[in-house]
Formats: sequence, structure tokens, C-alpha cells
Amino acid sequence: MRRTKTITWLSLFGIIGLVGYGRAANAAIDEYSIILLDRTGSMSTVTNATAVPPTTRWTDAIDAAISLVWSDSADPSVDRAYAVWDFRIGAGTVGGPTNDPSQVNAAQVWPTQASDCTSISAAFYSASSSVTGVTNNFCDFKTGNSAVYSSLVSLLGTYKTDPDRTPDANGNGRTPLADSLCRVLDQMAFTNTAAKQTITFESDGLENQSSATGVCGNFAVDSTASDFVNNPNFVWQKSLQDWGMTGTGADALPAGSWEARIVRRAMRLNIPTAAMAVTNKPLLVSDSTAATDLAWRVGVHYQTFNSSSTSPLALSASPSALTIGSSGTTRDDSTQRFAVNALLAGLAAPGTAAAASTVTISIPQSELSLFRSLGSPSFPSKGTGTSRSRFQAITVLPGQTFGTYHKLPGDVDDSGCTDGADYSIMKQRDVWLQRAVPPLQIAMRADLNKDGWVNGADLAILLANWGQGCINNPGPKPKN
Repeated sequence: MRRTKTITWLSLFGIIGLVGYGRAANAAIDEYSIILLDRTGSMSTVTNATAVPPTTRWTDAIDAAISLVWSDSADPSVDRAYAVWDFRIGAGTVGGPTNDPSQVNAAQVWPTQASDCTSISAAFYSASSSVTGVTNNFCDFKTGNSAVYSSLVSLLGTYKTDPDRTPDANGNGRTPLADSLCRVLDQMAFTNTAAKQTITFESDGLENQSSATGVCGNFAVDSTASDFVNNPNFVWQKSLQDWGMTGTGADALPAGSWEARIVRRAMRLNIPTAAMAVTNKPLLVSDSTAATDLAWRVGVHYQTFNSSSTSPLALSASPSALTIGSSGTTRDDSTQRFAVNALLAGLAAPGTAAAASTVTISIPQSELSLFRSLGSPSFPSKGTGTSRSRFQAITVLPGQTFGTYHKLPGDVDDSGCTDGADYSIMKQRDVWLQRAVPPLQIAMRADLNKDGWVNGADLAILLANWGQGCINNPGPKPKN
């Protein structure tokens, strides 16, 4: 149950303190990377009940974040510093003794002390002050060895089942979305803003609980621009105030949309005071370049429905499903929208015919529009942010299935023998830890447990069936 609760905005300075090291010690870091995870109750929604084990929005979010960390490892010449945050509001009734029932907003969950960096891979990790006056809030990965990324991948993997990290299975834990995004942006503002900055953000949206008095939160005003509210493919119109995300006159900020507040903060990370960055002035056409080299990698987790059926899977909370149309009316544009949703999820090729029904989605359209814009090349960046940006819609479509049938378990290539060839296919960089949906046909073949991802669960099946069906000796079984 989501309940309205007003939360007084707490200064970031007061939350994390102004003690520690200075910025000069971190001049070598090329890129600061924060992973922000939505840990609210709705993230416990089951997305695939037939997978072994069943998947949820939360496990999908972790797999999506892992996939992006894995992609980072392809270039070990970049000195990256990582931190992990999550957000929720309210006590959970299920979870470990340190499930932080008092959490009221975004909080950094790793690293929280220097040993968090050195303990998981002392040979490569080092604690980094990384921001002026704040101690040990990033782990510096250094350069030269991609193997260090495996430690972060493993750590994130434990969040799938760690009772102190998972969402409440009863759906408790509300969504301080706007404030959480701005707290992470504030953290980025304290880093060396001459370096690259990357935010990996995994959420199902459903903003309604950020503080009405917060710098970015304003759940009372979702958006005042009708085109933005009702058009899930909203594109920023930079000739308009706040690029079309808010109104003018009486509707101008601070009474405007929280979406515009977030973009204002993202554009002005060179301003150390969040309130000044947000309320100073609206975005105008002259604000076409961000102050820093910021990239967004956004994964949005939601469901699609059609007018002839109910939810394909039970939701743990009532969906805020909105009919995709214009001016708040229902119109049957499913041929266009169903195909777009399918394409975003990687489930159809261009030109694929869509079902003839009205499509609704379990996320407010204004949020989907914002997230798509942040994670696309349309988000302006001072440097190479657009080339690093990514938007991925991880949807559940009616009747959706994953994986490929194999007569012999673990026989990815269907050769009749589970052996090194299957292992090599699964471990390909463009297959391993990837989302197993079209057009990634090879990844779909390697998705042995049919959960939509290629990861350790599939590798366990392959290794458990090593040598099955083989006429010749398949060779020694790989260790992992």
C-alpha cells in the first residue's frame, strides 16, 4: 500500500557530512559511475513465473545493471569509480534485521566504508574520496585489468536474494523518485566535474512520494504540459520553456513538473547548490549543452496490457496504467504503440504487425517520456555522454516467453553433445550477461532457464549436463 507522506528535504551536506579528503587526490579518475536501484515494493512484481527461479522487476533490474557493468569491462583503459545507491520510503514487513525500515529516500549502499572496496578485490580496488569533503563514497577500479569488474558483478548478483537489499515482497516501500534522482545528481555535482559521469538507473517509475518541499520532488504536479503527459514519445522542444515539460506564468517552477526539475539539475551540475540549480531559471533554447559530460543509462521496468485482456501477470500493487492516446482520451493506436513497445523491449523487428487492440502501460506516460529522453542522444552532454547513453525498456508483454527449446539440456548449438562449443557460445561477450530477446538470437539459445537473461543460472545448467549425448570425450569441465 502506498500512502502519502510529506518528507522534509534534508541537505545532502547534512546526510553525508563534510569530512574526509579533498578533490585533488582523485584527479586520475576518468569516470564516476553511480548505479541507482529502485527498491520499492512494486519492484517485487513477478515478471516471469515460469523461469527457474522466477524473475521479478528487481531481479531484472539487477541483471540489467550487471549487463552494463559488464559492458564497461570491455575497456579497462578507463579509470572508473563506482558507487551503488538504492531508494524507497517506509518500513518493510519482510526482510533481514538491517533492511533499514527507516529509509526515507535514496541512500548509498556501497561502498559505505573503505573496507568495502579492498575486501572484495584488494589487488585492484582502492578506496577513493572522489568528492570534495566526502570519504570513501566510490571504489576506484584503476585501469589495466578487466577482471576487477567481476567483483562488482558478483556483488550486484547477491542483491537478488539478499534480504537486506531486496524489495518487500508484500509491496511495501514507496517511491521517492524525483528526490532520489536529484540526490544522486547532487553526489555527481561534488565529483571532479571535468571527468565523465554516468548514472545507471533501474526503476519501474510510479513517482508519487517525493517530498513536496524538496528541491526536485513535487508529486502534486506530475506535469503541466499536456503534450508531454499524453505523448509517450515526447521529444524535448527546446524552443519552449523547460523544453515543454512545464508551463509558463502561474505554472512555472517551483509549481511545475518534477521532470523539469530533474533535467534542470542534470544540466547544471557545475552549480554546487541544488536549490539554485533547480530554481535559478527555466531551461531555454540557449541551454542546449549540459555543464558536464553526463550520460544516463536507463532501464525501465513495466508491463503492457491490451483492451481484450487483463494483466498477463498479477501485480503486487495496483498499476497506474494509462491508456495511450491524446488529451487524456482513449484511442486505438495499438498498431503503432504495440509495435513501439515491442521494439523497445527487443521483441520485434521493424515492420512487425501488431495486435489490433488498445495498449495500456503500467507506468505514467510522463515518466516513460522523461526516461526515454534522458537515456537517448537527445540528452545534451558537454562531451561523449550521448555515445555512452542508453535506454532499455524491459517490458512484460502478453504471452511473452523466453529462451529456446533444446532436446538436450545445455546443448546450446543443438549438436547432440553438451560440450566446450556450447560453453564458448554462452561466454561470448555479446551473449554473456546480456538480455536474451530478439534480435539476439544466440543469446536466446543460451537462455537455458528461460528467464530472459544469460547468466550464472544458465551456466549451471550447462555444467550440470556436461558431456551429455557426446560420443567423444567433451574434455574437462570448465570451473565457471
